[in-house]
Amino acid sequence: MSEKIDLKTLGFDTTNFLYFSSLLEKHRSLKSVSEPPRLAPAADAHRVAYPLGSGELPPEIEAKNPAVDYDELVKSFDGSYASRARLMIRKLQAGTGTTISRAAPNPKAQLGAKGTDLLVEIDHPRDSSQKVKITLVELLLLRAYKIAQTKAFAELILQDIVGPETKSRLEEIWSKPSLIDPSKTYDEVFATTPGLARFRGVFQSHVPTIDSEGELSLNRKAPAGHGLFGVDAILDAVYPNERLPKADDHALIGVIANGEDLNSMPDAAIIDWMIKTEKPIVLVTTTKTPSDTKGGILCLVVDTQTGETYLKVLETAEAKANGQLAEFEATPGFASTNLTLFHFDLLNKKLKGIPENELLRIMSPDLIPNWKEQVDTDGVTRKYLQLEGTVGSVIMNLDRYYRKTKGEALVAVVNIPTDKRVSFFSPIKSAFDYIMQFHSDRFRVNADYRLEQIGRTPPLKLQLLDPATNNKFYQDVQSAQRSLGEASLKDLRELNVTGQVFFGNAILRGEVDLINESPEPKTLESLHLPLEDGRPVLRNVLIRWPREGAPVTIEPRTKNRGVAHARVSTSGSHTDYNGGLTLASLLPVKTTTTVYPRLDSTVHVTSADADFSYSLGEESAQNVWGDYIQGATAILRQDGFKIRGFDAEITSNIPQGAGISSSAALVTSLLKALRGAFDLKLSDFEIAKLGQRVEHFVGARTGLLDQMTISLLNDDTKSALYIDFSDMSYQKVTVPENAEFAILHSGLTHSLKDAHGTRNYATRRNETETVATQLGIKSLGHLSLAQLEEKKAEL
Repeated sequence: MSEKIDLKTLGFDTTNFLYFSSLLEKHRSLKSVSEPPRLAPAADAHRVAYPLGSGELPPEIEAKNPAVDYDELVKSFDGSYASRARLMIRKLQAGTGTTISRAAPNPKAQLGAKGTDLLVEIDHPRDSSQKVKITLVELLLLRAYKIAQTKAFAELILQDIVGPETKSRLEEIWSKPSLIDPSKTYDEVFATTPGLARFRGVFQSHVPTIDSEGELSLNRKAPAGHGLFGVDAILDAVYPNERLPKADDHALIGVIANGEDLNSMPDAAIIDWMIKTEKPIVLVTTTKTPSDTKGGILCLVVDTQTGETYLKVLETAEAKANGQLAEFEATPGFASTNLTLFHFDLLNKKLKGIPENELLRIMSPDLIPNWKEQVDTDGVTRKYLQLEGTVGSVIMNLDRYYRKTKGEALVAVVNIPTDKRVSFFSPIKSAFDYIMQFHSDRFRVNADYRLEQIGRTPPLKLQLLDPATNNKFYQDVQSAQRSLGEASLKDLRELNVTGQVFFGNAILRGEVDLINESPEPKTLESLHLPLEDGRPVLRNVLIRWPREGAPVTIEPRTKNRGVAHARVSTSGSHTDYNGGLTLASLLPVKTTTTVYPRLDSTVHVTSADADFSYSLGEESAQNVWGDYIQGATAILRQDGFKIRGFDAEITSNIPQGAGISSSAALVTSLLKALRGAFDLKLSDFEIAKLGQRVEHFVGARTGLLDQMTISLLNDDTKSALYIDFSDMSYQKVTVPENAEFAILHSGLTHSLKDAHGTRNYATRRNETETVATQLGIKSLGHLSLAQLEEKKAEL
């Protein structure tokens, strides 16, 4: 049993003492762990979680939704409020980030924060012809200096959040000659530059843990999570004293942000909106992508027994405990960025008068049980429980109290869409994150010292495993750098690597799986891969190096891919919508659509010479090729199929407008790709019927000949499809082996909407329907030869 510990003797400052005491009290008061809320719909649960950003909140829940889309708030931005605000940026630099192993700039120096140890090469601020290597923290100081020059804010104040292992390294950087003015340290630059300042840091102590017998122990000491800084910010607001810079007429906005994340900072538009709309606390989230499937999602939880509604982050472990893990990982929503804003003046007004002990009880975060195993000095292996909490939990517990007692929300949510995510959220969670951001063609640091993502590729879904080293190979910065080499990653969507692989100068695109089952590292150079400018290209491919000398296998990744061929009619032109007979077969030329699901509502489609984007629910025909994509998603959603946003790549060698069904092939390939991507229960015949409705959405009243032939024959170019459109019966027939088709292009382009009517599909259909009406029959397919002879004079 551990020795009895009195927290008052450990030398904690007031905030650390109060925070850890509240965690300890919560731990001791918990008799059992309550069942986590279940994802909606959940008729059998009394607490139901509705993910924000899922697009399916019931109206009564939507009315309590505190979220606003970043693109919406930008529309009213004029900068008038932000320019009169003081921004106090508190960067999280208290931990060493032990999941990333790296050599410190000085090998003899103690390991510091990730931001103090990871280096970036940039152009020298005073001489762009020279390069200089600096730490991420120093790069952040340069960025703050740049922001101050813009006068977007009245003042920018930096405040480090440090711990016992990181404080000295931060001070070293502040005390070195600056790249802005070598005669001044960074401390002196911030003290003498108008609109720029440094304020005293916040210190996070390492606190005792709890041993297996439930007693406090000093055998292991650790930080208690970044919930400390949420508590610190609230105490700063309600009981300012010496905690904050001297008050003046400017609004003071506190910001908690990830330390190693260069872009983790609000812009003037968010600050402007926050002050103008009087939001006391703002949590910045980002639309969940496939790279975030393991993280928590922000939900509005409804207690059906009490009627209470409150904010909560539903975590992966909770969903797993509920048996909803697969559903949880596929659910769209908002993921936290840890970027949290506090309007100190407003919080003071709203929370003033609450006794300190009561306020600590209200906002004490939910506990994260984190058991750690270690070998103690006596050689015995023991387990210790670290009590931890998050900033998000602090502000959501406070918001829950305020909703219950005051009837209004205290926390607002600003969600960043996927295409702007990097501008606010680019954390370094792994060594590969760092290598990608600062040593690859996927990112660049611009002239304002912001990190920019190159191209329009969404966040990379990444998994790097090395069983031989228990994954330590890919956790090491130098190993990750050697593995990546000079490879191009800018067009990569997903990368899964098992075992040690060295990329060299390869170009990686789409989805790539590399599996090395042998004990030796492998390279890509000896493989017979397509080359581009002398560099091997890996695109949507799986490469496996088996054990014991078996040959390497290279296979295409064809998941979520739809293929559709062009169609040629042997007989039966315009007879489909006239209820007649048709015989048609497929040509070797084809369209291929590959779909990559997203977790938001954006649809982005690219082809060889164009791209097209829109949001689900906003489809409208615009007389462009993208109308076929919009029609497909509009009709699927209209029929109740659950789809999300997606990225799609289209390749085709079918000539457009040549009368061989290029549009039907496009739609069919897309629908088949979407069927695979979202597990849609659709037969090939149902896809054909949906394809016809897409044509109608676009404005072409086609029959079903093209769609049925293309969808039902699939890749079978040796058969033809015979269809009787009077009763929709059909059968496959074999094309004789000695039959050859010659297709001649007349040079006239087929058109659905030709203004002159000479090659207009709609004109031809109207003509046939008019004749059927004149003859008094349902359609021309019902016309017998005898009737034709009888009525010929009338035509």
